[in-house]
Amino acid sequence: MGHCLVHDLEFLMAGRAIKLDSQFKSEIDNLKRMAEKQSLTKSELKHVEAVVNLSKKDFTSATACFEEILLESPTDIHALKMAHDMYFFAAQFAGMMDSIARVVPFWESSNLPMKSYVHGLYAFALEENNFYAKAEAEAKKALQMNANDAWATHAMAHVFEMEGRADDGINFLDKTSSDWKVGEFLASHNFWHWALYLIEKGDYDSANDIFTSEIFRRTMDAKSILNIIDATSLLYRLELTEIVKRDNRDYWDHLYAVCKPHLKEHNNVFIACHLLIALLGKKNFSEANELLDSLAQSEEIFLGKNIVRPLFNAMIQFEREQYATAVNLLLPLKYKLVEIGGSYAQRDLFNQLLIIAAIKSTDGAHRTLAHRLIIERQALKPSPLGDRILSLENKEVIA
Repeated sequence: MGHCLVHDLEFLMAGRAIKLDSQFKSEIDNLKRMAEKQSLTKSELKHVEAVVNLSKKDFTSATACFEEILLESPTDIHALKMAHDMYFFAAQFAGMMDSIARVVPFWESSNLPMKSYVHGLYAFALEENNFYAKAEAEAKKALQMNANDAWATHAMAHVFEMEGRADDGINFLDKTSSDWKVGEFLASHNFWHWALYLIEKGDYDSANDIFTSEIFRRTMDAKSILNIIDATSLLYRLELTEIVKRDNRDYWDHLYAVCKPHLKEHNNVFIACHLLIALLGKKNFSEANELLDSLAQSEEIFLGKNIVRPLFNAMIQFEREQYATAVNLLLPLKYKLVEIGGSYAQRDLFNQLLIIAAIKSTDGAHRTLAHRLIIERQALKPSPLGDRILSLENKEVIA
């Protein structure tokens, strides 16, 4: 089981797959040989099968394995967390919520350790299904059991983000920072949420400080996919809406360097979008187009493949200052972007990109569209950022 845990984590953190990693293939083959030589339980065999499926990027079969384990062993925290992540990567948010709902009673009636983490997982799943009040209650329950539960902290951060409660989010993360920073796996992402609140409030200096001192530093140290996503998306957001532009060339150079080894992995479109961001930050259009073509032709990509070409083209055209083209490519994808995975908070990046592209477009209809999209965003999440953009008098304000 130790080998299964390690390989599952390696897949989540580094996106390892046997097609491009011969060493990983040897490790998976060794795992299968060990399983054949030992007397394993049904659940243990399913864990091995799940790892093998993940190594081939067969997420659907891997998820089915984890769910079979949970039917027999509803308090298997490893299977529960992996099923949670598989549903998340596949943008199956109802499945993510229901998977946990089915086992919560078994944890509630037990004295098992790690009970808090189940409530933290449930909190995030509820939030992604728009049950914000219940999500907040579950997160608080988890944190009462274990103040160091960084995932429950993360779920609370998402609730504050989705409800437009930037001040509550800043106060919460600041007050509890000594608790959640010990969870290094999620520390960068919780700092990312903190920076988003600051951007909403217009405090770009403080958001940039968090990027530099916490997120960029962690990305350079760990070089994990999750940190790369945080760093590239945050720097991109800072550049999208800050009126006073900064010279970020050195940061983009470093981010490009840590992204380059992952360009051919083709884990999923959501991850690839953030690799593309690094290429665009570097102004490396040739590799950006190569990434687009390779993904569009890849047989490994099954989620979001149909929107890869227009989405990536839109991002490239925006960087080339072809804003009207970017709008025309992005607008038809507005309700399809969920297909790439990621959280609602993470995908809001593309909503902002569409709005800014519409503001910068020379097409008068796009200017009207930008105002309508901001009104729509404000209706769901009152935001100082939306108010600032809505008050712009001409498309040249954001240069």
